[in-house]
Amino acid sequence: MDVPGLLAELRLCGSVGAPERLLAIYYDTDELALWRHGYSLSTRRVGGAWVQAVNSDGRECLQHPETVQEIESRAVDRSKLPAHGRFGKQLAKLLAKRAVQPIFEVELQRSEWGCVLAHGTRVAVTLDQGEIRSAGGLEPVHVVELRLAEGALSDFYAWVLTLAQHRALPWETIDPVTRGYELAAATPVMHHKAIAIVLADDSSGEDAFTAIVHACLLQLRLNLAATRAGQSEGVHQMRVALRRLRSCLKVFRPLIPREASVNLLEDLRWLNGVLGPARDWDVFMEEGMAPVFARFADRRGLQSLQRHADAIRQARRQALYQGLAEPRYHRLILRLQGWLACRDWRQSLSAAQQEALTRPVVEFATQLLTRDHRRVVKRGADFIRFGREERHTLRIRIKQLRYALEFFASLYPGPTVDAYVKAAASLQDSLGALNDAAVAERLLDEAGLGRATPTRHLIEGWYACNVHLHERQFMDLWRGFMTCKPAWQAD
Repeated sequence: MDVPGLLAELRLCGSVGAPERLLAIYYDTDELALWRHGYSLSTRRVGGAWVQAVNSDGRECLQHPETVQEIESRAVDRSKLPAHGRFGKQLAKLLAKRAVQPIFEVELQRSEWGCVLAHGTRVAVTLDQGEIRSAGGLEPVHVVELRLAEGALSDFYAWVLTLAQHRALPWETIDPVTRGYELAAATPVMHHKAIAIVLADDSSGEDAFTAIVHACLLQLRLNLAATRAGQSEGVHQMRVALRRLRSCLKVFRPLIPREASVNLLEDLRWLNGVLGPARDWDVFMEEGMAPVFARFADRRGLQSLQRHADAIRQARRQALYQGLAEPRYHRLILRLQGWLACRDWRQSLSAAQQEALTRPVVEFATQLLTRDHRRVVKRGADFIRFGREERHTLRIRIKQLRYALEFFASLYPGPTVDAYVKAAASLQDSLGALNDAAVAERLLDEAGLGRATPTRHLIEGWYACNVHLHERQFMDLWRGFMTCKPAWQAD
């Protein structure tokens, strides 16, 4: 990684100021309640003064709010914590009747300077070098942060992408706060499920689209560390985030045509191809074959398959790590961030299409959910007569409907939404078990297990029994789903 080369290039375009020493002390409850909900509380010494800062990584509040207040000393002043709005209420709930204590410290030497780009665009560069200290150990910190100070966002992101192409650097890293918590708590990196999306009743179509894409991108980025740490759930949640992102692009196509995101689609398909094989082998070994291996532990054919399958799984995981380390992955994240920040989709829209994006999204959402619900009901009624491909199509329809309702859930009554999403998720899981049998057949072929072998017959018999159970279960789940009132329908 060419870190010295990057710093040399950045220093050439601006004068470096005198370094400043900074100390930040991070506080939390005994249960690390703030961290587990995406918040951080710190006191910071800047020069000779102390300030108190509260941040969110965006999981609870997509606006990434930060509050900073001057305080008297290094100790937390609870009277100056945020008290209003969704941010303040959630913080008060997490800290109710709980004491906070120091968890770790970050001490840095910070250098700052500015770069002037074409067209007068100014970029603020921050270089932090220091260490994290906690009861769990000590670790060095080296972070370069780039921020737009003045000028066009499009120029800024174009420059950052040029840097990413010329410098083989990890543009997605574990930030010092996350690493500090990991050291202090001696716990593995956490995985993160889908980010809750909160839309105002009068949110425009464009604002809703931006919030949903942001949430999907955030979930993708938050799970990179867990994936790199070898957690199969991290892989799963990255794949979920990617599927939700691609589903969002499809949901909004009546407002934002495919042409507006066409430059991103090829890389999104590439990333799906990176994540997919590793996730398929995780599911096959952890969920599909684990009970088979346990039940027939003395079968030599199964023992041989398990060893061979473990080797293939590790190879797919290594391929995943290599893919996520490629510059292409980091450029994709930067491109998505720039596309979102600059709202580049506007460039391919007509005036009428841009006007449609300004209208309240609730009408669009209601019409879309009504259409998708109708399609699922029509297909589900014929489930018993469906073959494998038709059942797979039904599963995709249900997944798209569920994702769409989760995107727009805050626009409708909560209890009704929850009941409908739960019923749809149960249908999706049941059909997923049927799909797992088809994936298992493909993976057994990949492992070279002959179709005429006793071991293959045993595994196929096990999966066939499981499919039969889920077929019967699906009809019961379907009847329950049909009793759920669509949340978007007026009383």
